[in-house]
Amino acid sequence: MSKQSPPLNVTTQLHLALHQHSAGQLDRAEQIYRQILVTSPRQQDALHFLGMLLHQRNNDVDALPLLERSIAISPRNTVFLNNLATVLIKLNQANDAVQACQKAISIQAKFAPAYYNLGNALLLVGKPEEALESFRSAVRYGHDTADVHKCLGRLLLSKNEYGEAAKSFRRAIKLKPDDVAIHADLAAALSGTGDLEGAKKAYEDTLTLAPDVPDVLNNLANTQFKLDKMSARYMNETHKMYLRAIELNPDFVDAKSNLAVFLAQCGYTHLEAGDSEEAAGEYREALQVRPNFPDAHSNLLLSIQ
Repeated sequence: MSKQSPPLNVTTQLHLALHQHSAGQLDRAEQIYRQILVTSPRQQDALHFLGMLLHQRNNDVDALPLLERSIAISPRNTVFLNNLATVLIKLNQANDAVQACQKAISIQAKFAPAYYNLGNALLLVGKPEEALESFRSAVRYGHDTADVHKCLGRLLLSKNEYGEAAKSFRRAIKLKPDDVAIHADLAAALSGTGDLEGAKKAYEDTLTLAPDVPDVLNNLANTQFKLDKMSARYMNETHKMYLRAIELNPDFVDAKSNLAVFLAQCGYTHLEAGDSEEAAGEYREALQVRPNFPDAHSNLLLSIQ
């Protein structure tokens, strides 16, 4: 008979579980965590990281009691407290998440990840000003991630602090260049600063990543129109962008209204150039999009006189 291998001690088992966990072998890691807890039910790391594994699987309901048990054993572990806040936020228990973050910060005043989670929790409880300060603290203490810069930028954008918002979005893009939403956010911030050329480029970058986003098509068309690019080439491009936005979202009221204004301007441009027939065509199309558009009605009459 061959000798059986002696059972692994808890420390060795835990290291193996953590290795499997970090390698993405979640089934094997879960099996080992649970084996540890059979013989050592108060092993705080096994409890905690099993909870985080369940969180990764979007099973936050079962993750929560495991995290709470680990913190009952190790109440001053700031990583545990911050991870608890992450799960509480997912479960929409924002007030409890705020308390977990604040406790972590009271133990470790410059613990940057807790400020990031605190910002998210404060947003959920309707405290955007406090959330803004939390995100700023997270960045100040070294939480240099795309998500925190995006959150910070969006709050700054909501306060019309366009220049500072643009800085946050640029940093977020550097860290996560394929995030479509951040490129669109940057475009909105640059538009707010009056940098329409920069906004146009940012919207174009967004469409390179995701060509069929109605809001972005509409906003790029608006930006190009504001830049007064009314040459035949740009008029055609802008027209197509509005039409594509409406094709993708037939109930897109803003795009329809913007298209009508654009067509009316195109008609005026043709009228000034002496091309009454082209002008009349543009006004008729504007009225198809927006039937009660007074400028298009009056200018149509001028063009056919």
